[in-house]
Amino acid sequence: MNGGGRRRGDARQLTALVGAGTTPARPVEEARVQVRRGFALEATLLLLVMFSIIILAGLSAVSTMAKTSSADYRSSRASYAAEGGADDVMSQLDAAMQDG
Repeated sequence: MNGGGRRRGDARQLTALVGAGTTPARPVEEARVQVRRGFALEATLLLLVMFSIIILAGLSAVSTMAKTSSADYRSSRASYAAEGGADDVMSQLDAAMQDG
């Protein structure tokens, strides 16, 4: 062994790697690379789920607004019909009071 604790083959490999413009991979860096594999698929699925939830929430809101709008429309039609009926009765009573 060398004084540095490395064998000659290790030093040659290190020199070859450094000379090639790369640095030797450490176990921590290898672990980082392995963790990142498949991240694009996970990110795509996450975005797909998020967009689906947003779209479903929007559709639910639109559906609720349509039901509420329909109920308001029917309510206002009934109110106008009742008001028209009351006006008709009042005009008939007014005509009957004038004829006397």
